[in-house]
Amino acid sequence: MSRRLRFKRNLGRPDVTPTARREELRYVRFEHASEVVLGVRYGPFSYLSDAREVLVGDDEAALEELVSWFDEHLDEPSRMVPFRDVGERRARRRKREALGQCWFREDAAAHIAKARALVAVLERAGIPFVERWSRRLPGKLCSEDGVQVVVVPYRDAYDEG
Repeated sequence: MSRRLRFKRNLGRPDVTPTARREELRYVRFEHASEVVLGVRYGPFSYLSDAREVLVGDDEAALEELVSWFDEHLDEPSRMVPFRDVGERRARRRKREALGQCWFREDAAAHIAKARALVAVLERAGIPFVERWSRRLPGKLCSEDGVQVVVVPYRDAYDEG
């Protein structure tokens, strides 16, 4: 037997099946237009208590209706940190704070429509938001379901618009 055949890399091991190719989806995120806290722009759910202090009448009722809809139809993410831990030393320094950002998958049309309505109500409370789109997975994956993904963002993860 030649030396080349004897030292074959995967000799006796089954071939590894390739992972399934990720669907070509776009992702959308609604985030505060200008406020950046520790390098992060927060989404609309972070500003609900601020809006409740300002809104009255029909706007307040619309806000509560939208929040109850999301409570029923949007599951809480299972993880807010990446699957592969970034190392014990860095994790202690961060104190395992929630790092993830939530993005809706583009095929979750009902959730995106309700999020747009929620953002409109929050803007009437004086809290400006922008809609960000990404043509690729916008960061390191933490959690995923049929409606949203949670990622730790890459530096230039999204496109304008």
